[in-house]
Amino acid sequence: MKGRIYSKFHERKMLELSPTGLYNSATLFLTLANAVDIVDVTNKLSELLALAPLSNLSKAKILYRSYLASLLLLMERGCDILHVAQKLTSVVSSACQEYLASKDAVQRRFVAFVNPSYEYTISGMYSFKS
Repeated sequence: MKGRIYSKFHERKMLELSPTGLYNSATLFLTLANAVDIVDVTNKLSELLALAPLSNLSKAKILYRSYLASLLLLMERGCDILHVAQKLTSVVSSACQEYLASKDAVQRRFVAFVNPSYEYTISGMYSFKS
């Protein structure tokens, strides 16, 4: 089943997805993660999310929330979060560097969205562990 779903997603497909398509794809993978091997599916989701562009603010928010949802699912099940956390950290870091260098107000709003959400989620993860 996973192979049939995985084969439908590749780099070109991830680049062409609309925000709604990206949301539906992420939701599909998160649902699949709940039903089968959570680690394998969330790792695959994080690899696919890394292929999607951050140029669109709507897509960037969906990508970001999908990474965070993956991390929370993994933590709830007591699984290793390193792979997904590394991908998320890389995405947030590169997005912030790119957007901070930009003079565009829309791109700067993304940074204003990312930083508080990132801090809130990370602090929630630490409190979840203790």
